[in-house]
Amino acid sequence: MRSRIFSSKYIKTISKGQIWMPAFIALGFLLAFPVTGMVKLSSWSDLKYSALQSQILYNNLWKDGFVLSGLIIASIAAFINSVNGFIYLYSGKKTDYYHGLPMKRTEMFLERVFSGLVYYLMPYIVAEFLMICIGAARGFFSLSIMGMAVKMFFLHIIIYLVIYFSIVLVISVTGNMLMGILCLGGMYLYGIVLNLILVAYGQSFWQTFFSADLLLGGIPVWSL
Repeated sequence: MRSRIFSSKYIKTISKGQIWMPAFIALGFLLAFPVTGMVKLSSWSDLKYSALQSQILYNNLWKDGFVLSGLIIASIAAFINSVNGFIYLYSGKKTDYYHGLPMKRTEMFLERVFSGLVYYLMPYIVAEFLMICIGAARGFFSLSIMGMAVKMFFLHIIIYLVIYFSIVLVISVTGNMLMGILCLGGMYLYGIVLNLILVAYGQSFWQTFFSADLLLGGIPVWSL
């Protein structure tokens, strides 16, 4: 059964009626990589930057610009795929129906995770490859660019999986959509709130408290 789940024929079958998801994700990655890259390259050409300046800007685009834009689309893709795959758990009738099918729950889980991963990976790889080809056509191609592309790929896939499985966990342990939204918000805000509480506690009770966020020109604020 698991071999059938991971087959291309099975993916095509379950994707009927859901083609909008990979299409939407593909549009996002096309805007994040090739379209953004072409706009930047055209603007550098219009400004008549030298070849060295353009090369530096292009490298920085891979280090910063594509990382941020790809991160946004990867997060959106993780949200769409996770909600679409497991939102049925909020409906008692749908849960009884799906869990009544002649399929193990582990196989059902793997099928939904794998299909979501395919919807994410295929548009991502195509868009990133197109961007590499566009850069190479403009004379920007090197092993360092390929290395940055590979590192960015793994960074984004890790972010995708973290967000995907955190949303799946929230959907699995909450009973309705409102509680799911509140639980997800609490999960992502927990670290931020805890950090603010610790900083406030340190400022209130420790005269020698130091935090990198409190630096002003390299001098701790509390020492001014």
